[in-house]
Amino acid sequence: MKALVLAVGEAPNARLLGAVLPREGFELRMASDDREADALMSQRLPDLVLLDRTLPGLSGLQFTKRLRSRAATARLPIIMLSAHSAEIDIVEGLDSGVD
Repeated sequence: MKALVLAVGEAPNARLLGAVLPREGFELRMASDDREADALMSQRLPDLVLLDRTLPGLSGLQFTKRLRSRAATARLPIIMLSAHSAEIDIVEGLDSGVD
């Protein structure tokens, strides 16, 4: 079975990931926001979450905290994609639980 990657966030990032990851042997599912991501995760937990910091509704930081608070997703690897590159942005991401 291919490793499942769930990409959550804006369309440009999703299009880029959609072009690259399946070519590299990953199964990719995409969600535009936290609600859609939750629905997909209720069907099958991904092996990795690629998460945009800026989401409609909950921010990527808030969504990460919510994932970390649930037993089923507490140890799920999360990589945050962001144009925010200041040191404080990186610290906030790590503090929220991003790997």
